[in-house]
Amino acid sequence: MPMTINMTSAAHASLSGRVAEEIRALMARRRVRQSNLARQLNVSEQWVSARLLGKQPIDLNDLERIAAALQVDVVDLLPPRSGRSHRSGAITGGFPTAPPPPSRPADRRPPGHPAGTARPSGQTRTARIH
Repeated sequence: MPMTINMTSAAHASLSGRVAEEIRALMARRRVRQSNLARQLNVSEQWVSARLLGKQPIDLNDLERIAAALQVDVVDLLPPRSGRSHRSGAITGGFPTAPPPPSRPADRRPPGHPAGTARPSGQTRTARIH
């Protein structure tokens, strides 16, 4: 049986396809038609359609032009990272953030134990032998 590839799924698997999906979602929320976007970009509706359907990849220059036409930042057209949204307000510059510092071990000293008391300099602890 020959293997077939669903081009729509393949397009959405690529970064360009996921960007196209974000652009389509933004256009839908703002009720912007492809014909209006094409007019603003001074391109044909077929040019817009090919990119928004994932048939033609969206290059960075196109992305910048589309963002300007939609009056958003380029980053607003990028798909969210898995499990996290780039729209969370955190500025990471597109780079992974440092992991949080390790948590401190739980204080297992008995209640009432003076925490953080230092011995005077030169004094050492000695063990008692019974």
